[in-house]
Amino acid sequence: MNKFVILSALWLGVSVTLATPAVASQASTGIQVEVLGVYFTPPTDAAAAIVQAIDGSEREVLVQAYGFTHNAIAQALVRAHQRGVAVRVLLDKKSQTSNGYVMGVLAHAQIELRQDGKHAIAHDNRNLT
Repeated sequence: MNKFVILSALWLGVSVTLATPAVASQASTGIQVEVLGVYFTPPTDAAAAIVQAIDGSEREVLVQAYGFTHNAIAQALVRAHQRGVAVRVLLDKKSQTSNGYVMGVLAHAQIELRQDGKHAIAHDNRNLT
């Protein structure tokens, strides 16, 4: 059975999902999903929790992000890619101007990076590890 861990990051004080195993559910597709915790920024360090989860990934990290500017998260994705983890990143069309630095880091590491040109803003963030 395939097992995925869901990390949802909503920046600037909303929430992020990951950390200690809490809930496991199985969808009708037979894929097991495990929610690992909830973080708020502030007061908890959601970015550190995301980095820790990416650093612990073994097979695949899928990222969809709208304001992806955090260097430590980008570097964690590079480390995962260098370990042989499949890393794929989808950013919105606006990313060329607002996320240029992170896009450069990921592109330099040859991480699969795509932009959604169909929608101006993808104001939802998902990271699957």
